[in-house]
Amino acid sequence: MPNSIGKMQSKGKSVGTARLGKLYTFKYMATEDLTPYYDMYPTIIVIRKFPSGFKGINFNYIDHDKRIELLKKLSGLFTKENGQRIFKFRQFRTLVGNRAYRAALVCVRNYRFKNLRSPLIQIDDSIWDETISRCDEMFVRVNPITKSRSLIKSELVWRNSLKQIRGNN
Repeated sequence: MPNSIGKMQSKGKSVGTARLGKLYTFKYMATEDLTPYYDMYPTIIVIRKFPSGFKGINFNYIDHDKRIELLKKLSGLFTKENGQRIFKFRQFRTLVGNRAYRAALVCVRNYRFKNLRSPLIQIDDSIWDETISRCDEMFVRVNPITKSRSLIKSELVWRNSLKQIRGNN
């Protein structure tokens, strides 16, 4: 199993709520039929919160090399205040339409609190690079008719994301 709860907790600390601009990992089981597949072990930066959940950039939707490239692009949108990494959301919103940030847009997903199957594990700022480059994904496809679940190869998801990034979708 890619990310056991113990392995996830060793990367950071369990928290009760998601904070904007922080990196988290957790176990997730989507219940709605709004997407052809989902990632059971997201690794995300939270970019928006709403009453029933949150929205985040899930790095697992792109291959390992592109994850590092994306984090480097996004690093210019962080500042340090009181030793904490703070994300510049207003600046990000203006840049999201820019081709250079299309990978971030492709990776944005919504998460509902009711579908969390583990605590949120907040990743310490000092190990973001390591966590993002080494995090494990597990993509699951849900059959809309039978509701049965099956695994889908990460490479297929990454290929689809790359098409979207290039504008070939």
